[in-house]
Amino acid sequence: MDSNKNFISRLTTNERTYLRYVLSGYTARQIATSVKRSRRTVESHLRSIRLKLNCQSKNQLVLLALQHGLVSIDI
Repeated sequence: MDSNKNFISRLTTNERTYLRYVLSGYTARQIATSVKRSRRTVESHLRSIRLKLNCQSKNQLVLLALQHGLVSIDI
């Protein structure tokens, strides 16, 4: 549980929101439409998230979230 808190505490409120969208499968364009921001702004936040969490891609973000128990998959 503490590692989940540390994982999330590195992110701003906006970044947490955008991460939730990413984990739900949204593209940057879809996120931008949903939060009424430009795609460029969303991409900037997503880049910041990847840098803070040392991830090279959205796939790595999803894997990290799975490892920290933030999301689960039903098989």
